[in-house]
Amino acid sequence: MITISLLTWRLGNITSEEFECLLLETELIKTSVEEIANLYSGVFYLSTCQRVIIAVSSTDADKLQTLAAHHLENLGLNDQEFPRPEILLQSKALYHLGEVISGLDSVVIGEDQIQSQFKSAYQMSEPYMNKNLKTILQLIIRTGKRVRNSTLNQGNLSTISLLTDLITDEIESAGSIGIIGTGKISYLIIKHLTAQFDNLSIQVYSTQKDRVKENVLGLPIYAIENLQKHDIIFAATSTTHLINPRFIQHYHLVHNFILVDFGMPRNCHPEVSALNNITLYNLLDLIKISKLQKTNKSLSHTYNVLNMEIELIIQNFDKQQLTEKHIKSLRFEIERLVQKNKASIVNGEAKNSKSFDQFVNQLIHISQQHLERAITEGR
Repeated sequence: MITISLLTWRLGNITSEEFECLLLETELIKTSVEEIANLYSGVFYLSTCQRVIIAVSSTDADKLQTLAAHHLENLGLNDQEFPRPEILLQSKALYHLGEVISGLDSVVIGEDQIQSQFKSAYQMSEPYMNKNLKTILQLIIRTGKRVRNSTLNQGNLSTISLLTDLITDEIESAGSIGIIGTGKISYLIIKHLTAQFDNLSIQVYSTQKDRVKENVLGLPIYAIENLQKHDIIFAATSTTHLINPRFIQHYHLVHNFILVDFGMPRNCHPEVSALNNITLYNLLDLIKISKLQKTNKSLSHTYNVLNMEIELIIQNFDKQQLTEKHIKSLRFEIERLVQKNKASIVNGEAKNSKSFDQFVNQLIHISQQHLERAITEGR
């Protein structure tokens, strides 16, 4: 039996405001993970812009509820008022981890960033994991690689295009586009836009002064203080609620424009969505599209491959546990026999003596018994 369960909070199942409460300083989260590890035999923690997962070596749902309450208290949240996490046990937990590492549970289905995030989470959690949890997660990481290589790398799924497909007409007719942020997401946005659309006027802005006068894919970076009016603005920074009503007023952004927020925590303050001149898109809109994508028949092969991989993990894990059980039992029986015959072995009695022959025959008989039992149970 696979001994793993997990609890997870997912953006879309809880509000953006609630989810942002879970994305606190790394040190505070690390302290919570350390405390949880002391209470359980193993713990794995993963946090992305869409989900928080805590996996443990347990199959007790009540313990998972207690774990959730403990983690929320460590983060200064009221576990009586905060939404309860989803709790998945054994094979369901395994399958969900397979979905996550394969990119099937991502905001943009098939994106590959989750693999590096998963591996980083494994490295951070490794000191707090037991052998059982390490083995399971190593198998899951390999599963994600196989699923992606056999299905999702065939080019039928995109990344940034999921959202730009929503506003294709607006992009094509845009007089100018602004991008706030100079990190990986901004890089991918620019790369996609320049590959898919011709003759776009794009300006890139940064809140970091040391980035000004540099460039991204040949586009110069301007200070945020030089922000101009654009028909479409993509926000992808690490600054929470950078764009708020005061920001809009300060930069005189009173014209009608589209604002796309790729941040989590969000770059845009919730009050921005109430402004009449702004059409706002964020990760929640992507999640809604993503849920529709999951019903797409083109993904059925991917899910079939994932199902087969998870079944293989369960079968191989059961066989491994069965083998370890029989080896442990055989070792115990041999040690018992050796102790029983220790005196005659130490005294160097002749190998042809009756007592020594009986001892050897007993070892052979016990080994045969365990081998036959292992073969029978493994069928």
